[in-house]
Amino acid sequence: MALNRYQHEIIQRGIVSRMAPRLSDPLVTQEERFDLAKTELQQSYTQTMARVTNFSFEEMGKNLKELSPDDYENTRNLIDGYMVCSSTRPLESRAEMFERAKTDLVSALAIYRDMAKGFLFADLDRVVS
Repeated sequence: MALNRYQHEIIQRGIVSRMAPRLSDPLVTQEERFDLAKTELQQSYTQTMARVTNFSFEEMGKNLKELSPDDYENTRNLIDGYMVCSSTRPLESRAEMFERAKTDLVSALAIYRDMAKGFLFADLDRVVS
């Protein structure tokens, strides 16, 4: 999958930020750090997808027992970021807009998870124009 510059940078930053805590271990190679970080990034996308999928419109404004307050706020903010009025559905209710936003967000997260899966160690140093 060919990534554009923006997508490459997002995946690269996600992996590099997860590699940094392992730099102090001299027994772990850069490739191993990369593989561990890539797996963590994929799991992060998968966990976020699960949180978003289980989040319902009725739970907006309530604190959920299964989620920490930070996870709840992050999930709510992610969904809110995708809640935009649709020109093709001008009479869409807030609940319908919420469900559409969830679907769009889960699709986007799946795409980024797949991009992370296809990211190679050699791609870390590659410059994308």
